Amino acid sequence: MLRRYPAYGEPLSCVRVTQGLLNRGYRLSTTRGTFFLKQHLDATTSHHAVVARQHRATERLHALGVPVAPALPDAEGRTVAQLGGDCYALHPWVEGRHRDGAQLTAAGSRRLGALLGYVHTCLERVLGVAGVHPAARAYGSADPDDTFRLIDDLLALARARRRRAAFDELAEHRLLERRRLLAAHAHRRPAAAAP
Repeated sequence: MLRRYPAYGEPLSCVRVTQGLLNRGYRLSTTRGTFFLKQHLDATTSHHAVVARQHRATERLHALGVPVAPALPDAEGRTVAQLGGDCYALHPWVEGRHRDGAQLTAAGSRRLGALLGYVHTCLERVLGVAGVHPAARAYGSADPDDTFRLIDDLLALARARRRRAAFDELAEHRLLERRRLLAAHAHRRPAAAAP
């Protein structure tokens, strides 16, 4: 894989990142730094053209000042490498840690909400309304019915896999957990925002 990316050094170590959704990630250390190697596995988004389109959108978001880590180009300027039928991408490593919602303070939640609003606004600029997920189009909050349908769709994908891994079990567990939370708290949905 790294033969495609000679500018980023020789590999020293490659360690699986244990957290993440839908895809597989690795912390890759080389003689020139630390990188995130992403293996795209989600059946609906792991096609070469889809990944390349996502990378172009990420580059445009980066140009607008959104804090993202665009994919790094290989020696031929491509950001998607296809090996053995799977798509991979190399990104800069971003120090930090995954946080669960309960670990956020009220102020941290407000900052995260403001960032997500900014991301959605920039996505609309970058992709146009037609390219944004329906839940991201509204400036208010996501429609609970749409979210229930999305959870059901994702559960069907997770359950349809022929060879289920521990990740599939965890994904199903988390989706069911989110469905219960949504059912318990959907009535707290904020009113639609004014234009």
